[in-house]
Amino acid sequence: MMTLTAVAFVASSFCTPNSTSWGSSYQPQNDLTANGIIDLANLDVGTAAWTPQKRSKEAAKENWGEVILNLKSSLHATVFQLAQALNVSRQIVHAWQRGEKKPAIKAQTRISALVNAAASLQKQLGSKLSIYLNFEIGENNETFWELLAAGTPISESMGILVEVANASSARRSQAARAFD
Repeated sequence: MMTLTAVAFVASSFCTPNSTSWGSSYQPQNDLTANGIIDLANLDVGTAAWTPQKRSKEAAKENWGEVILNLKSSLHATVFQLAQALNVSRQIVHAWQRGEKKPAIKAQTRISALVNAAASLQKQLGSKLSIYLNFEIGENNETFWELLAAGTPISESMGILVEVANASSARRSQAARAFD
């Protein structure tokens, strides 16, 4: 049997408190006891089988940090580029990355769209993605990131990028055939 302190930590990870104040009884998330209450003083942690509770706010923030880091990596982006694309400050992106803050719903939607765009672009352009992201692709010679910062929808910016990449690839292939 573990000490009360250790049991309280384990129980708080797997049970829901009966009230908002710290106490000695917890409600299991599935009803494995006759009365549904766990007495922490007599709990044998080795036999406790409770389902985990929902993620805490801290865990949700940390997960957004992982999403931001993966997004930066997959799109070969700087914090500045992501901040502009998401219409937030660099400090906010850093706070998300460190798990200090959770993005607002509007930013979460845009991040989700960027994650989907990154997967699609990676699939379509492969290893050349990092090269094309910095190509001047817009009507006024904007890069992908500048288009996003200017408010161009992600799907439209992505379409322009793929179109320019395919045209560039076709020109290279045509030039290679001319030398053969």
